[in-house]
Amino acid sequence: MSDIKIIALGGVRENGKNLYIAEVDEHIFVLDAGLKYPENEQLGVDVIVPNFDYLEENKDRVAGIFLTHGHADAIGALPYLLEKVKVPVFGSHLTIELAKLVVKNYAATKKFNDFHVINSKAEIDFGGPVISFFKTTHSIPESLGIVVKTDEGNIVYTGDFKFDQAANLFYRTDFARLAEIGREGVLALLSDSSNADSNVQVASMHEEAEEIFDTIADWDGRVIVAAVASNIARIQQISAQLFLSKNCTWLARNY
Repeated sequence: MSDIKIIALGGVRENGKNLYIAEVDEHIFVLDAGLKYPENEQLGVDVIVPNFDYLEENKDRVAGIFLTHGHADAIGALPYLLEKVKVPVFGSHLTIELAKLVVKNYAATKKFNDFHVINSKAEIDFGGPVISFFKTTHSIPESLGIVVKTDEGNIVYTGDFKFDQAANLFYRTDFARLAEIGREGVLALLSDSSNADSNVQVASMHEEAEEIFDTIADWDGRVIVAAVASNIARIQQISAQLFLSKNCTWLARNY
C-alpha cells in the first residue's frame, strides 16, 4: 500500500494561487504553481504566492511541476517556486510557451530551461506513480487535467474547467477519457470550477459567439470591445465575428 498525502498550498476557497501537492511514497508531484492578485485593501502588494517552505524542505523528493493551463492562477508563481526548487516543468505547448515568458522575465530564473511539452496522450512513469493527462474546456486553448495513478486509485486534478459540448476542437473536453479514468477508479478528485455551485446554466461557446455576432454584425459605426486579455477564447470569438461582419470585411479589404 502506498503512502499518499494530498496537500493544498493555495487555491482552496480563493480566486487564484492554485498549488496542490500529490505525494506518493517518496515522490512529490506539484500540480500548478499560480499566484493571486491582491485585494483592494492590500496596498503595496503586487502579487500573492503560496508558501513554498514544505517544498523547499523536501526539494530532493519533488519529481516535477505539472501545469494545467497558461493563466496566472496556474503559472504565475512558477518563477518564485523555481528559484527555490529547480525541477522539471511539464505542460502543453501553449502552456509551456507562456510559462517560459513568466520564468524568463524573473531575474533569478531567466536561465532556467528544464521545460517539457506533453499532450493529452502522454504518460510519464516515475517507477510507481504514473502521470497522465486529459483535455478540458477552459477559456484558453490546450488546457489539461492531470491524473496521478497510484496503487490505491487515481488522484484527478481538473484545473479550471467547464463542460461545453459545443466547444470547438481546441477547447473540447475528452469525455471518453474521463470515463476511462473513472473506470480505473478514483481515489480523490481535486476539482476547480468557478461558480460550480450555481444552478444557472452557463452559456456555451457557440451561444457566446452568436451573441457577439448579433451585436457586431449590423452595427453602423465603430465597435469598441473590452475583454480580459487572458480569455483567449473571447479574443478569438471577437476577431472571427469582426472579420465576418460587413464593416470589417471592408476594413480588411482596404487594410
